[in-house]
Amino acid sequence: MHSQDQIERALIEYDHRKSIAATIRYLGYPSRNTLYEWIKKREKKNCLSHPQCLVRKTLCINNTETHPQHPSIKIKLEALKRCFDNGEDVKAVSLEIGYSRASIYTWRRKFEKKGMLGILGRQDDIPRKQGFIDQGAHEPKPDPDQSTMKALLKQIQDLKLEVDILKETINVLKKDPGVDLKTLRNQ
Repeated sequence: MHSQDQIERALIEYDHRKSIAATIRYLGYPSRNTLYEWIKKREKKNCLSHPQCLVRKTLCINNTETHPQHPSIKIKLEALKRCFDNGEDVKAVSLEIGYSRASIYTWRRKFEKKGMLGILGRQDDIPRKQGFIDQGAHEPKPDPDQSTMKALLKQIQDLKLEVDILKETINVLKKDPGVDLKTLRNQ
């Protein structure tokens, strides 16, 4: 059985390290399941102080600036890293960050399918370029990246042409063995 001081120290270490495995490695105690239970009890205790949380018994959901309904990509990536790279329990992580386990698994599935674009929250978050220009609008200045891309594409085309010429030269040299001195005649 662990004392209250040991429990508090483990929770403080966990808050500092943000990893179940690293906390257990550092302290040498408790077991993974025990630490999950301590975190769960603390979250439940903290969550009961919010009136919004009384409706849902497992998650503390506050739709505020600090806890938006649609989390940022940073929150999603951190949760995915903790759950699937560091091996932390998805349920414990979901309780801690305030988003459901289903959300975390959905983020993972979308990330595996489409990468970073898959886990962007809403369509508004995806940067889009306008495909047309209004009649009264001025011509947009070329992006420094666009001019760099054009220069690089030109360089790639030049290099491809050079490689093709060299390949054809090698083919011609292979086919023509040169002059045979025995059959050479002066006509």
